[in-house]
Parts: sequence; C-alpha cells; structure tokens
Amino acid sequence: MRLEIYSTINDTTFSEALIVVDGTAKIFEMKGIIVERGGLWMMLNPTGQMPVRFTLLHRRDSGIAPARSLIANCKYLGRDLDDEHTELRRDRIRLAKDMADILKTLDDRSGALYPGERSLKP
Repeated sequence: MRLEIYSTINDTTFSEALIVVDGTAKIFEMKGIIVERGGLWMMLNPTGQMPVRFTLLHRRDSGIAPARSLIANCKYLGRDLDDEHTELRRDRIRLAKDMADILKTLDDRSGALYPGERSLKP
C-alpha cells in the first residue's frame, strides 16, 4: 500500500477518518497513524520513502454495496476529468457488481463512453 504524507502527522491531524477499501470490499478505518521520522528528515529527503505505522480497524459496514457508496461519493473522485465524465465514472461505480469493475472504472482515464452508455448531456 502506498500512503502519501507530506508533513509530520498523526491521526488527530485529519478531520475525517481515513478509509481503506481492499480488493474484497472489506472496509477499514486507518487509526494510530505514526510517521516514524520527523519533519527535518522529510525536508532533507523529499522524495525518499518513509516508514509509517498505523492500525486498520475493520468496519461493520463492509461489502460491495457500502464500498460502492464510499468510492462513488468520494469528493476526490474525478479530479482528473471534467464534470460529465466524473458523473459517468460515479454512475459506473454505483452499478459495479464487484471490486474488479470498480478498479477498471478507476483505472480508465480516457473518460470515453462504454458501449451502450449515453452522454449525460442532452
């Protein structure tokens, strides 16, 4: 797993819980985040990898339906696409039958319509 952290943090830095969804649609909250090196090390090694420790707590609302909802409603989804293609991506995720379908949708950067899809524009 890659976790990008740009400053010395702990889990009290975030206003919302960090969520992890695995390939089987199990949902976890990331708690107890500890960056093992300080800010000075980060400034001297801005592109280096840094050890981070955390605990994953399994959430009761795991499964494909809650995973679809979390991912489709993520505020960061579609930063790389225009509004129409972002909504198409969200719709594809909401209709996904498994995590493989969700990952396929997330990997697709083209924004192209799938066969049988219609544009959201009138």
